[in-house]
Amino acid sequence: MWVTTRNEEGRKIALRLGADAVFATNEELPRRVDAVVDNVGAVTWAHSLRSLKRGGTLVVNGITTGGVAETDLLRIFVEQINIRGTIMGTLEEMKAMMSFIVTAGIQPEVGVVIPMAEAREAIGSMIAGHTTGKTVFTR
Repeated sequence: MWVTTRNEEGRKIALRLGADAVFATNEELPRRVDAVVDNVGAVTWAHSLRSLKRGGTLVVNGITTGGVAETDLLRIFVEQINIRGTIMGTLEEMKAMMSFIVTAGIQPEVGVVIPMAEAREAIGSMIAGHTTGKTVFTR
């Protein structure tokens, strides 16, 4: 599995968690891949499309840098790229995922726990690429 990241701390975390290689955001990959999961959005959209091999799949599950991106339609149909969007599953799928996480002993990578009252600043940090791990908001 290859990972892209916006900073050195993200690179260290990805390698520690088992990534085979880590690349800078929008850095050209050594070869095109079968699938890309993009949770960044507008800033990485073109790179995600360029990184896919013919018949590859782009899964979009986040838009921290914006939800509107210019698209190379020619690349999509010539390379027969599949684009899938996902935000969440069903309640049953969430329960199954939580059970798997507990059973497998998976520990989420939490970067910061912050009160909801400070959400505006925390979201700004996420958009700017200054966060690592998950940001957890509390009441």
